[in-house]
Amino acid sequence: MNTTTRISTIDPFTILRTDIYDHVVKRFTKLTKLIPRAGPVPLFSLCFKSFRNGNQSGLRVPDIDLNLQGGKKWTISKANFIKQITKDMVCLAFVNGGAKSEPAIMIGTFQLEDNFIVFDLVNSTFGFSSWLLHKQTSCSNFNFTRTNREERNLF
Repeated sequence: MNTTTRISTIDPFTILRTDIYDHVVKRFTKLTKLIPRAGPVPLFSLCFKSFRNGNQSGLRVPDIDLNLQGGKKWTISKANFIKQITKDMVCLAFVNGGAKSEPAIMIGTFQLEDNFIVFDLVNSTFGFSSWLLHKQTSCSNFNFTRTNREERNLF
């Protein structure tokens, strides 16, 4: 079975093949069983009642770790997978792409926001950071005059 993952700069949310989507939703449902649910909305099936006047910061949910080839791990923070729908509702921001979705995972722009990503075409590698705001910085603060060796220390 194809387990290819791609990055999209046009799809707003990560699209998962149904078998992967079902696993993520099932696991996340189990981990958030004490959080009051809200009904589904178009695109998102797992939604929660929001607290603190529409601010998702009061919602306590675990980060999501994607295990990548070569033993690397990418941690996706709550800000990149919990989408505020209304002032009273947030949803798990992954989309069910269907049983035959190709690629198996298409990482969307919402999940990429505030993450620094490096495409090294010469070495055919891909580098990434976790959520930059945890490091009290943003992409606009990055010094593009650093050497390649210095950049590697970010990831």
